Amino acid sequence: MSDFPLVTVGLISNGLVNDIIYTMNTILLQDYPNIEIIVSFDSQDNICIADIINAINANRSENIKNITIHEFEVRKGLGGNIKYIVEHASGEYITFLLAEDAYYDKTVLLSFINLFEQHSGTPSAAIMKTAIFHSRTNSWEVLNAEQNSLNTGLLSPSICYRRDILISLNLLDSGIIDIHRKILDYIEKNRYLILTSDQFIGIKHTVSFDHHPYHFSEIYKDKEQNRALEIIDESATVNFESKMNYTSFLKFSSIIGACIHLTSHTQFYKDVVSEQINKVIQRIDDELEFIVKRKDGYWRMTDSNIIYLNLLKELRALLCISFRREQLFKLMALARDRAKGVYSIVFFVHEYSVWPSLQSVYEASLKRYDYRPRLVYIPFFHELSSFDHEKEIAHYVSAGYNIIRYEDYNLSEEGPDIVVYVKPYESIPEKFRVKEVNQTGCKCIYIPYGMETANTPEGTSYQCYSPMQYLAWRILAYSQDYYSKIQQYTYTHGRNYLKIGHPRMDLRFEDMCEDTSYRMIKTKARNRKIVMWNTHFTLSDGDNWGTYLLFGDTVLNYFENNKDLFLLWRPHPLFFKALAQAENKDITEVMDWFAELGESDHILIDRFPTYLAAFAASDALLTDITSFVPEYAVRNKKMLITKKPGSTPPLFNNLNSILNVTESKDDIILFLDDVLHGMDYFPNRIQEIYQELYLSDSETVAQRLLNYIDAEIKKECEFTSSIIR
Repeated sequence: MSDFPLVTVGLISNGLVNDIIYTMNTILLQDYPNIEIIVSFDSQDNICIADIINAINANRSENIKNITIHEFEVRKGLGGNIKYIVEHASGEYITFLLAEDAYYDKTVLLSFINLFEQHSGTPSAAIMKTAIFHSRTNSWEVLNAEQNSLNTGLLSPSICYRRDILISLNLLDSGIIDIHRKILDYIEKNRYLILTSDQFIGIKHTVSFDHHPYHFSEIYKDKEQNRALEIIDESATVNFESKMNYTSFLKFSSIIGACIHLTSHTQFYKDVVSEQINKVIQRIDDELEFIVKRKDGYWRMTDSNIIYLNLLKELRALLCISFRREQLFKLMALARDRAKGVYSIVFFVHEYSVWPSLQSVYEASLKRYDYRPRLVYIPFFHELSSFDHEKEIAHYVSAGYNIIRYEDYNLSEEGPDIVVYVKPYESIPEKFRVKEVNQTGCKCIYIPYGMETANTPEGTSYQCYSPMQYLAWRILAYSQDYYSKIQQYTYTHGRNYLKIGHPRMDLRFEDMCEDTSYRMIKTKARNRKIVMWNTHFTLSDGDNWGTYLLFGDTVLNYFENNKDLFLLWRPHPLFFKALAQAENKDITEVMDWFAELGESDHILIDRFPTYLAAFAASDALLTDITSFVPEYAVRNKKMLITKKPGSTPPLFNNLNSILNVTESKDDIILFLDDVLHGMDYFPNRIQEIYQELYLSDSETVAQRLLNYIDAEIKKECEFTSSIIR
C-alpha cells in the first residue's frame, strides 16, 4: 500500500466510563501509520479528562496524527456525539468505539484498510467478527460479520465506514435511533457494497442481550437525576459564615428571575406558562446533576455548591406545587443573603521570580469593586530545585502582599469563582492540581509563567499536552505564532485560549528606580553599560536550550578583558544544580565559584527575588532561548539570542527575521562590542514585535482579562433568553 489513507477513530462515552482508559489504549497502540482520534462525550458523563490525557501522553506515537477531545456542556447523547465526530472527522474512513469496548489487537485498523484496498470499486463499509460480553448473564457471544451488522449496528468496534457514506445518509440531522435505523437500512439495501471478513476484530460489552448501547445514556441520566433529587439536606455541614459564590448566585438569580418573569404574564394561557415552567425544572435538574458530580473529587462538595444545591431544591419544590409569586421573591432574598456579592478569585503562586506573570492581574482586581482576590502559596517541586519556600513566602510579605500558606487554605470552604494558575505542571500537592480544583466547578484560568519561545518536543509536551491545557476554562495566548501552535497541537485545538496578550507586558513601563535591587545594580555598575546574561538550565537534557557549556568561557573572558562593560548574570533558578551535574561537581563547589565570581568589580550575580530590576537596569540582554525573549524585546533595547548549532529555532515564525539569533562565538563578541562602543550591528525592530504580541496602548492585558471574565460568566449564567418575554 503506497499511501495510507487517514482513519478517524471516534471514541464515545455512553455513561459507562470505568474502562475508558483501556479502550483508549487499544486505539493508541494500533500499528496503522495514519490515525486521527476524536473523543466526544457529554460533560454529565463525568469522565476524568486528566486520566485520558495522561494515557495519551504515555502511549502516543508518531502514527497518531491528530487528537481532538470534545465535551458538550449540555447533554447530547450518543446521537449528538456521533454527529460531532462525523462532522469534524478528517479521515477517509471512520470507525467508532464506545467506552468499555476495545480492539482485539494492534492490527485492527490495518486489517480494515487492507480489506478495503483488496477490493475493486468503492466499497462502503467493512465488517468483521465481534465478541460480545453480556454482563448480566456473565457470558460471551461471538458474532460473525453477517450477524454483527444486524445486532450491533453503527457503534460496533468491528465496522469501519467510508466517511462520505455517513455524510450522504444525513446523519447530522438525526437522533440516535434514526441513525441506527438508517445504518441498518443502508446495509440491507447495499449488501454488494459491504465487505465482510471473519477475522476477529472487536470486543464489545453490553448490559444485556436485549439492550443496545444507545440505551445506556438514558439509563445513566435517569439514575443521576434520581441521585440528585434524593440528596439529603446538607446545610448542617456548611460553615455558618460560608457564602455561595457569585457565579452560582448569578445562575440562581437567572433561573428564579425567569420564573418571576413568567408569573407576570397573566395574559398567557395556563398551559403555555406550565410548559415554560417545565423548561425551568429541566434546567434545575441539569444543574442538580452537575452539582452531584462535584462530590467525587478531593474537595468533595464545596460549601458554595451545597448552598446552591439547597436553593435549587427549594425552588424546584415550589415549582412542582401551586406557588405564589411572593414565595419566589422571598427565596430570591434568601439567595442574595447567602451569596457573595463579588467574584472570589484565588491566585495559586509559587516562587517570587514568576510573580510578574500574575502581578498586574492581581493588582488590577484589587482596585475593582466586583473582585475579591486572594493569594495562596503552593510549593512547586523539581529535581533541580533548591527553593526555600519559607524564603519565597517572605519575599511576598516583604513586598506588601497578604499570602495564605497552602496548608492553611480550604478550598471547600472558600468555594472560589475563579482559580488562576501560573504553571501547568503536576509537581504540586495533589489536591491543588487542576484535575481536583476543576472538579469543584470553579473556573480555572492558566496564565503561563513564561512566554514560551521554542518548539522543542519537551516544551511542546508541557505547553500542549498536559491536563492543564484541556481542563482550564481559559488560557492566555500571547502571540499569533503561539496561538497557531496551540491550534495545531492541543487536544482542544485552541478553543479555550484567549488571544489578549500576556500580563507580564503590563509591567514594561514599571518604574523601578526606587527599587532596592535596582539601586544595588546601578551602584555596583558605576555608570558602566550593563549587559544582562540569562543562561538556561537545560545544558544537555530536555529542551537543550542552555548554551553555557559552549559560550560561557567566551562571555566571561570578554568581560575579564573589557572591564568597562558590566556583566549582570542572572542564571535560571535551576541552573546551579544543572551546572553541578554537567561538570560532575558538588553543588557547594559551584555555589562557592559563583560567590567568588560575584566579588569581581565588573560582575554581579543576580539572585534578587525578581528579574524586573535587571530588565530595567540593563542596557542589553544576552540570553538563551528563554521566556525572557519576547518580554525584553518590547523594551527597545539590544538583545542577542544564543542557540546550539542545529537546535530548534525560536517559536516566532513572524519575528525570526528580525530577532538576532546566533550559534557563533564571533557574533557574541561583536554584540558585546556593539553594546560597549555604541555601534548598531543589531538594530531593534520594536513595531513588528508590538504587533506580534497583541499589545494595546489603550488597555492593559489585566484589564482586558478581568472585563472578559465578568462578561463571559454573566453570559454563561443567562437563562431567561429561552423563556417567554
